Amino acid sequence: MSRNDEKSTFLIFSHLLPCSNSCRMAMTDVLSAEDIKKAVGAFSAAESFNYKKFFEMVGLKKKSPEDVKKVFHILDKDRSGFIEEEELKFVLKGFTPDGRDLSDKETKALLAAGDKDGDGKIGADGLPFKAFFHFCKTVQLRNYCINLLNQDL
Repeated sequence: MSRNDEKSTFLIFSHLLPCSNSCRMAMTDVLSAEDIKKAVGAFSAAESFNYKKFFEMVGLKKKSPEDVKKVFHILDKDRSGFIEEEELKFVLKGFTPDGRDLSDKETKALLAAGDKDGDGKIGADGLPFKAFFHFCKTVQLRNYCINLLNQDL
Protein backbone atom coordinates (compact mmCIF):
# COMPACT_ATOMS: atom_id res chain seq x y z
CA MET A 1 0.00 0.00 0.00
CA SER A 2 1.39 3.40 -0.96
CA ARG A 3 1.66 6.32 1.45
CA ASN A 4 -1.28 8.06 -0.33
CA ASP A 5 -3.39 4.91 0.02
CA GLU A 6 -2.58 4.74 3.72
CA LYS A 7 -3.53 8.39 4.16
CA SER A 8 -6.80 7.91 2.26
CA THR A 9 -7.67 4.83 4.30
CA PHE A 10 -6.95 6.70 7.52
CA LEU A 11 -9.15 9.63 6.47
CA ILE A 12 -12.01 7.30 5.56
CA PHE A 13 -11.93 5.47 8.89
CA SER A 14 -10.70 8.25 11.19
CA HIS A 15 -14.28 9.17 12.12
CA LEU A 16 -14.49 5.80 13.89
CA LEU A 17 -11.57 6.61 16.18
CA PRO A 18 -11.85 8.63 19.39
CA CYS A 19 -11.15 12.28 18.75
CA SER A 20 -7.91 13.64 20.18
CA ASN A 21 -7.70 17.00 21.95
CA SER A 22 -6.67 18.61 18.67
CA CYS A 23 -10.09 18.02 17.12
CA ARG A 24 -12.09 18.89 20.22
CA MET A 25 -15.25 20.88 19.50
CA ALA A 26 -16.29 23.98 21.36
CA MET A 27 -19.73 24.07 22.95
CA THR A 28 -20.54 27.09 20.75
CA ASP A 29 -20.03 24.86 17.69
CA VAL A 30 -23.24 23.11 18.75
CA LEU A 31 -25.17 25.59 20.90
CA SER A 32 -25.79 29.33 20.76
CA ALA A 33 -23.32 31.40 22.80
CA GLU A 34 -26.21 33.67 23.82
CA ASP A 35 -28.31 30.72 25.04
CA ILE A 36 -25.35 29.33 26.98
CA LYS A 37 -24.69 32.69 28.65
CA LYS A 38 -28.36 33.08 29.66
CA ALA A 39 -28.63 29.53 30.99
CA VAL A 40 -25.39 29.62 32.98
CA GLY A 41 -26.38 33.04 34.36
CA ALA A 42 -29.80 31.76 35.39
CA PHE A 43 -28.15 29.16 37.63
CA SER A 44 -25.24 31.20 38.97
CA ALA A 45 -26.50 31.11 42.55
CA ALA A 46 -25.42 28.19 44.72
CA GLU A 47 -27.95 25.33 44.95
CA SER A 48 -30.03 26.77 42.09
CA PHE A 49 -29.14 24.30 39.32
CA ASN A 50 -32.05 22.51 37.65
CA TYR A 51 -30.72 20.27 34.89
CA LYS A 52 -34.07 20.01 33.05
CA LYS A 53 -34.47 23.78 32.83
CA PHE A 54 -30.78 24.28 32.07
CA PHE A 55 -30.75 21.82 29.14
CA GLU A 56 -33.91 23.44 27.80
CA MET A 57 -32.45 26.95 28.11
CA VAL A 58 -29.22 26.07 26.28
CA GLY A 59 -31.31 24.61 23.47
CA LEU A 60 -30.53 20.91 23.86
CA LYS A 61 -34.20 19.94 23.69
CA LYS A 62 -34.34 21.27 20.13
CA LYS A 63 -31.15 19.57 18.98
CA SER A 64 -30.77 16.36 17.02
CA PRO A 65 -29.53 13.23 18.80
CA GLU A 66 -26.23 13.71 16.96
CA ASP A 67 -25.84 17.20 18.46
CA VAL A 68 -26.77 15.90 21.91
CA LYS A 69 -24.01 13.32 21.56
CA LYS A 70 -21.57 16.07 20.51
CA VAL A 71 -22.40 17.96 23.70
CA PHE A 72 -21.96 14.74 25.68
CA HIS A 73 -18.50 14.21 24.19
CA ILE A 74 -17.50 17.81 24.93
CA LEU A 75 -18.48 17.29 28.57
CA ASP A 76 -16.62 13.96 28.71
CA LYS A 77 -13.30 15.62 29.57
CA ASP A 78 -11.30 12.42 30.09
CA ARG A 79 -12.67 10.91 26.83
CA SER A 80 -13.68 7.71 28.61
CA GLY A 81 -17.06 7.49 26.90
CA PHE A 82 -18.73 8.26 30.21
CA ILE A 83 -19.41 11.36 32.26
CA GLU A 84 -18.42 10.54 35.81
CA GLU A 85 -19.43 12.35 39.00
CA GLU A 86 -16.20 14.38 39.06
CA GLU A 87 -16.88 15.65 35.52
CA LEU A 88 -20.49 16.48 36.40
CA LYS A 89 -19.33 18.78 39.19
CA PHE A 90 -17.82 21.02 36.48
CA VAL A 91 -20.64 20.65 33.94
CA LEU A 92 -21.38 24.40 33.81
CA LYS A 93 -17.72 25.09 33.06
CA GLY A 94 -18.09 22.66 30.17
CA PHE A 95 -20.52 25.14 28.64
CA THR A 96 -18.49 28.27 29.49
CA PRO A 97 -15.33 28.87 31.54
CA ASP A 98 -17.30 31.41 33.61
CA GLY A 99 -19.64 28.71 34.93
CA ARG A 100 -19.60 27.83 38.59
CA ASP A 101 -18.93 24.41 40.07
CA LEU A 102 -22.01 22.45 41.08
CA SER A 103 -22.41 21.64 44.76
CA ASP A 104 -22.16 18.02 45.86
CA LYS A 105 -25.96 17.95 46.24
CA GLU A 106 -26.52 19.33 42.71
CA THR A 107 -23.93 16.96 41.25
CA LYS A 108 -25.51 13.93 42.90
CA ALA A 109 -28.99 14.97 41.69
CA LEU A 110 -27.71 15.28 38.11
CA LEU A 111 -25.91 11.95 38.34
CA ALA A 112 -28.99 10.23 39.75
CA ALA A 113 -31.05 11.52 36.82
CA GLY A 114 -28.63 10.16 34.23
CA ASP A 115 -27.16 7.07 35.88
CA LYS A 116 -29.87 4.53 35.16
CA ASP A 117 -27.76 1.43 35.88
CA GLY A 118 -26.23 2.65 39.15
CA ASP A 119 -22.59 2.43 38.05
CA GLY A 120 -21.80 6.03 39.02
CA LYS A 121 -21.47 7.36 35.48
CA ILE A 122 -23.50 8.41 32.46
CA GLY A 123 -22.73 6.75 29.12
CA ALA A 124 -23.35 7.78 25.49
CA ASP A 125 -22.74 4.80 23.23
CA GLY A 126 -24.28 1.36 22.89
CA LEU A 127 -25.90 -0.07 26.00
CA PRO A 128 -24.63 2.79 28.25
CA PHE A 129 -26.56 5.19 26.01
CA LYS A 130 -29.68 4.10 27.93
CA ALA A 131 -28.29 6.04 30.89
CA PHE A 132 -28.10 9.17 28.74
CA PHE A 133 -31.68 8.64 27.49
CA HIS A 134 -33.17 11.20 29.90
CA PHE A 135 -31.52 13.97 27.90
CA CYS A 136 -33.77 13.07 24.94
CA LYS A 137 -36.80 15.05 26.07
CA THR A 138 -38.73 15.72 22.88
CA VAL A 139 -40.89 13.13 21.14
CA GLN A 140 -38.66 13.27 18.07
CA LEU A 141 -35.52 12.65 20.11
CA ARG A 142 -37.20 9.98 22.22
CA ASN A 143 -38.34 8.10 19.10
CA TYR A 144 -34.84 8.33 17.64
CA CYS A 145 -33.35 7.04 20.89
CA ILE A 146 -35.88 4.20 21.08
CA ASN A 147 -34.93 3.16 17.55
CA LEU A 148 -31.23 3.24 18.49
CA LEU A 149 -31.85 1.21 21.62
CA ASN A 150 -33.88 -1.39 19.74
CA GLN A 151 -31.03 -1.79 17.25
CA ASP A 152 -28.57 -2.41 20.10
CA LEU A 153 -30.68 -5.06 21.83
